[in-house]
Amino acid sequence: MYIPQHFAIRELVPKDLHAKYKSRGFAFMFQVLFDNRLLELIDRIRDKFGPMTANDWSWGGTNQYRGFRPPECSVGAKLSQHRFGRAVDLIPKDCTSSQIRKEIIANQNSSDWKDIGGLEMDISWLHVDVRSRTDSNKINLFYP
Repeated sequence: MYIPQHFAIRELVPKDLHAKYKSRGFAFMFQVLFDNRLLELIDRIRDKFGPMTANDWSWGGTNQYRGFRPPECSVGAKLSQHRFGRAVDLIPKDCTSSQIRKEIIANQNSSDWKDIGGLEMDISWLHVDVRSRTDSNKINLFYP
């Protein structure tokens, strides 16, 4: 089981889910809700590109569905990778999402990015997921 160095569980789960399961411990939520590849990936992205925000509800923001989305959540597609613990949406602080996507696509077969299965394009945030690649050598690029 992998525990991210740069993201607390409250940044990756909705407020209600956090409240309901926090007594079981944060390691429990990381283990049950998330694919380890995603957790390792978001740390690598953070290490390379600097500070990023996912959910900000715990410090007064409005975002709570940028990581795991429970079945009853009305945000996003019904079969979104977020619902399987395989996707996260990040807002970078020191560069743009477009710059990060370009870097990842240019080096998509490097060891750092080999687990990225999907990148959403033409959006202001960075959506990354660890779904299976359709072609083992290419990240699936998709549009809203």
